[in-house]
Amino acid sequence: MTYRHCTQQLLPGLPTGLKFLALPVGPSEVQNFIQGSLPGLHLMRLRAGNLYTVHSGNNQRELEQWPDRWERFYFDDHLEQLDCEELRFLYPRFAWAW
Repeated sequence: MTYRHCTQQLLPGLPTGLKFLALPVGPSEVQNFIQGSLPGLHLMRLRAGNLYTVHSGNNQRELEQWPDRWERFYFDDHLEQLDCEELRFLYPRFAWAW
């Protein structure tokens, strides 16, 4: 089963207020998925553990990969900005400065 078919089946079961989503795929594979769905999505964790901020504007959504520096030194600050503070407890290995 291709990933495209999986997202079509996955999407109806996801809550619309979801802020964070982790998927085992690359950023190019989720572009269509994030365009018309999940308006509250702020942060994604994709293949190999890379974190991406989901930016919205002009009826377009884009992913911005977090540089290593953000994860190591500003992890908590960025989670707070994105209203995803609870991830600090779900993924404590990301909090390098503890």
